[in-house]
Amino acid sequence: EVNYQILNLNGSEQEILYISNDHGTLEIMHNLDREHQEIYNFLIIASDKGSPPLSTYTYLTMTVFDINDNAPVIESQNQHCTLIEEAAETQFVSQVVAWDFDSSFTQNLYYSIIDGNVKNTFEINPSSGLIRVANPKKIFTKSLYNLNISVSDGVFTTYTSLSISITPLNR
Repeated sequence: EVNYQILNLNGSEQEILYISNDHGTLEIMHNLDREHQEIYNFLIIASDKGSPPLSTYTYLTMTVFDINDNAPVIESQNQHCTLIEEAAETQFVSQVVAWDFDSSFTQNLYYSIIDGNVKNTFEINPSSGLIRVANPKKIFTKSLYNLNISVSDGVFTTYTSLSISITPLNR
């Protein structure tokens, strides 16, 4: 008859794995979150009841893979900037900066202007969040633009706004 024992080597008293004493079957005791801890290390010991008792051990390293369970986070909400009326095409306006606690999904954020882009005056780079002037001939038609912007990781979407004041050139 073999008895099994598992020791948590992660510096935590929390029971993460259960090992059945008679079969050595492992079970995860609760949901694991990669954002909390990515790698777990255990020592598994198998002992018999012979005389003298014999035992052996092995190390188990368990890696938790990430799932998309967090929405993107936008660094600065509700930004404001000022632009001169005579702005050139492709001129930098602003940038929406975001990240995702799900590390593998941060690289795949998608930025979009979803409202307020009258006459497609501005454009946003869908992968970097960089906002530029797209149609400079239309800028002077309004003194204030309120762009609504979304950032998506493919499952979750977060929203922000950017107000752009247009300053007339002194004539």
